[in-house]
Amino acid sequence: MKCSQIASGGLYHEAVPGRSRRWTNIHTAKLEAVEEIVDELQSPAMVVYEFEHDLARLRALYPEAPWIGGGVGAAKSEEIIANWNRSEYPVILVQPQTVSHGVNAQYGAAQDIVWHSLVFDYEVFDQLIKRLLRQGSRHAKIYNHLIVARDTTDEAKLRSLRRKERTQNGFLDALREYAKERAER
Repeated sequence: MKCSQIASGGLYHEAVPGRSRRWTNIHTAKLEAVEEIVDELQSPAMVVYEFEHDLARLRALYPEAPWIGGGVGAAKSEEIIANWNRSEYPVILVQPQTVSHGVNAQYGAAQDIVWHSLVFDYEVFDQLIKRLLRQGSRHAKIYNHLIVARDTTDEAKLRSLRRKERTQNGFLDALREYAKERAER
């Protein structure tokens, strides 16, 4: 996790009981990449973060952007998604495990997801994408902008996601073939 934190641009200090969690800024390369991508987009962007220090730095970059993640209650999250679906925000910050299931975020103008931080869990990755790419969306395609820090655990996460995608797609293809063969009997 320390390596993932460093790749994202921050590093937590050792926890001290009774004190809020402290962290040190390591670099701003990913923030700069997020800013560049968002500035070039023609539609709202969903920006994905992993760590609280990512959120703090992204909120400094986009102080008006709402976020959904730890500490945001269900009612507030529902309000943010309703506003997002009305295209009221140019940027929304999301923690992937929090929004990857049970959220319908497809009704607005957004078709871009900017991954400040990647995840290892393919289901979370895939399901977050499907919050925008689903029935009711105005768009036939969703664009994923993956920010990958070279020579870091980000590259391992990306390889892992690609392998898991191939495995899942292979299984689904085999299942469809099996169902087709069974139907033809």
